Amino acid sequence: APDPNAVAERIGTAAAVERSAKELEGLLNAPQVDLILDGSYEAGSPNPFWTEFSTNFGTPLCTVAGCGAGTGTGPRTGLWWAWFGGIGAYENGSTSQAVVIPSGGAATLKFWVEQFVCSGNPADYLEVAVDGAQEWVTLATDPACGVLGYREITVDLSAYADGNSHTIDFISEIFGPTGSNFFVDDVSLEADSGGGEPCEVPSDIPWLTLDATNGSNGGGTDTDVTVTFDSTGYAVGTYTGNLCVGSDDPDPGP
Repeated sequence: APDPNAVAERIGTAAAVERSAKELEGLLNAPQVDLILDGSYEAGSPNPFWTEFSTNFGTPLCTVAGCGAGTGTGPRTGLWWAWFGGIGAYENGSTSQAVVIPSGGAATLKFWVEQFVCSGNPADYLEVAVDGAQEWVTLATDPACGVLGYREITVDLSAYADGNSHTIDFISEIFGPTGSNFFVDDVSLEADSGGGEPCEVPSDIPWLTLDATNGSNGGGTDTDVTVTFDSTGYAVGTYTGNLCVGSDDPDPGP
């Protein structure tokens, strides 16, 4: 149960995380299964994966030690979470990250939200936007207001599964004078390539080109094919693809 003597507003800002160049490089190059990097915000602030903004606090990213828990749960997992609002005045906060969503399949954004403290003002909101287009929103009049504990939200982003980079934004505005608290934690983005083995359902790799895509060889001969990649416009990260080669040789050998 929440502490009845606790303060619903943020009491401050979490201490900034100081990292050496080696530590930062390790974070950026760590292997990732999920398309979202650091979905639980455990890399802290300043975060190497998320772009952070807050009108009053500099960042929405919090720890209980730095911000309090606002009479709510605080982080769902770990030590860090994103706290939007937290003040009885105008506050605009956001966290954003650019991701490449593979083409040809389903893509589902999942995250957890708690909004125990709500002003009742329908102007106060938390939304998810992709490339500036709103894909999900909750208001300070939502039935989830006053419910202690996180609920999981799923948003279908399959329309963006085109092999290109898209910006995922969590954005909130609180207008005061009564505050609202929107908590977000454990963000993930699951995507697939449309089913089947990679070469059964091929799709274009937009950052890769070949100087030849077909041809023929006599027995015992070979032909060089130049493969070129172009990283222009892509966020720092690891990108993978499957280059499939087929043949109409009735006896292709091993």
